[in-house]
Amino acid sequence: MKHCALIFFLLVTLTGFSRIHAISFEDWQAEHFTAAELADPAVSGVDANPAGDGLGNLLKYAFDLDPHAPAIEGAPAAQFFGGALALYFLHRSDAADLDYALEASSDLFHWSLPNGLFPSVTLPLGGVEQWTVLNPYPWPADLPQFLRLRVTQSAAPLLQVEAPRR
Repeated sequence: MKHCALIFFLLVTLTGFSRIHAISFEDWQAEHFTAAELADPAVSGVDANPAGDGLGNLLKYAFDLDPHAPAIEGAPAAQFFGGALALYFLHRSDAADLDYALEASSDLFHWSLPNGLFPSVTLPLGGVEQWTVLNPYPWPADLPQFLRLRVTQSAAPLLQVEAPRR
């Protein structure tokens, strides 16, 4: 019997790239929280979980979910499809400060970036797309199979402008 799990890990990093006309976590916060909530990092902070559903605000932002509502629909999901483990999730293509990485493991201790995994992108809705990632490689039937989607927040780099040389 195969076992599968979807595990969310949140890391905050200080690298990344900005995109033109992109949304940021701060923009998303301003759209979803009142002034009083914005002043309280326990409600509106990156790791805060005002809905109490286990998904912090950064993940709610990454998956285009309402931070105040439990993530019943729209949260990432995993299932077996034709004998292969597939992961479905919403991806913000309009986010200036998010990176997504899919990792695989058979023991929850040793994680690697699987080679040859390419997302199938469907249902583009503004800056949000439905991504499906299918592990195309055969997996031994006696080994458990785990995928985790790592979502990291990256700071946009400062714009550097050089004066033209004369």
